Amino acid sequence: MSGLVQGDTSPSVVIEKLGFGPVQICCFVVSIGIWLLTGFQTQLLSVIVWSVSEDLEVHRTQQSLVMSLFFAGLMIGNLLGGPVADFFGRRPPLVVAFGCSAAFTYGCSYAPNFAILCLLCLLNGVFIGLGQPACQANIVEIAPSTLRVPLIAAAMMSSGVGSALSSVLARFDDQSVQGLHWRWLFGVSSILPVVFFVLAFAFLHESPTYLWVKSRDVEAQHVLESFRTTHNAQIQIELTPYEDARGQTPSFVSLWSQRLYVRLAATIGFACFAMAFGVGGVIYAFPQILAQFHLPTSPTFTLFLGTGFQILGALIAGFLGMYVPRKAASMCALLVFAFASVVFALGAQENSLTTTWVVYSTFAIFKVCGELGQSSLFAYASEAFPAAIRATGVAMCACLGKAGFIAAFSSYEMLNSSDHVVFFFLLAGVMAVSTIPLSLLTSEAVDQVLDDGTENNESEALKAGALKIGAEYNSMKG
Repeated sequence: MSGLVQGDTSPSVVIEKLGFGPVQICCFVVSIGIWLLTGFQTQLLSVIVWSVSEDLEVHRTQQSLVMSLFFAGLMIGNLLGGPVADFFGRRPPLVVAFGCSAAFTYGCSYAPNFAILCLLCLLNGVFIGLGQPACQANIVEIAPSTLRVPLIAAAMMSSGVGSALSSVLARFDDQSVQGLHWRWLFGVSSILPVVFFVLAFAFLHESPTYLWVKSRDVEAQHVLESFRTTHNAQIQIELTPYEDARGQTPSFVSLWSQRLYVRLAATIGFACFAMAFGVGGVIYAFPQILAQFHLPTSPTFTLFLGTGFQILGALIAGFLGMYVPRKAASMCALLVFAFASVVFALGAQENSLTTTWVVYSTFAIFKVCGELGQSSLFAYASEAFPAAIRATGVAMCACLGKAGFIAAFSSYEMLNSSDHVVFFFLLAGVMAVSTIPLSLLTSEAVDQVLDDGTENNESEALKAGALKIGAEYNSMKG
């Protein structure tokens, strides 16, 4: 590959020419460690509920508190992480997140009482949440257009891998999940964030798009040249200074004053809430529900099978993301998940001949659709905002997603006194309703170069009702 990338050139156009090479792969693998930790910690907290309750004498009404506070921490971390990543870069929040997660996870193994354990889980959630918006922004900014959704799907899949690792660790300790040594589990779990902290500190590059938008052109060019070197691509890179290509650097507040971005954040955010309400409900409810049925497999092995379907969902999302619009994929996932919830509520009854098949089939659908929906919605959010506010836009949607998880945990505990039927009908209703405002969006950015632009093309974007994309796209395709 050879040529000269010059003119009104942004990092997005250069990356489109370069493709996806070893340095970008390394940055990607390190970045998605934050999602692997999310899946690992979520699954771990869901399986130790009984053991913690017995050991620390926690009342049933308080059992969901650890999970709820962890996700409250993720939500707080998302709120902080978006602006932090937009002001200070994509790399610093990830490095800090890995280091602090290691410290607080290890601290949980020495928690003297339930209150301290809750506090440590809250803080762990805050710092893991701090790194999530930076991860999503970094992925879409170092990848060519055709690989954005597959890479985001892979990031979501890493959460499934984390869940699988956690399930294997729990199964190694106690297959019944009733007598887990939760302090030992927390201690061993702290090794994972330590590994990613070292990798991030040593190998993670700053996003060239962030550096360019901040008028740090020399640094941006240096990062792009490191991408080029490992590609063995004979391409001369001459970035146009941001001010010359786009005019004055936009202010954070001025971009958020545009109604387009507020509408996008609210609409996609509500869909993220609904998707998380469903996924969170399954994550929290199934370890407890499975114990009520006499299934051929143990609860831990069934949960492990679920992570396999979760990974399958991420693979499907990656494939569809190259051909199917984000809105269509998201709505399909939400509606199929809602339908499966109704089937589970009606068909999963004790002493029923069809219970085993209903439980296994709907559990698989939940996992597949959960990954497909989350990957599509995160891709939608990542592409909806210009670079100057991209991480914050993603953070707002992710924050509403965490609120969905918390609502699911609390709702299940309040409704579980009767049975699971009402909860899964509620779940189906929330997911179906969320597709209504989502269906009204006309925005798409399939196979298009991301926009790094500003207020200069605000009126055009508002008039078209579409996502702001790079002005370079058409000329590059030509």
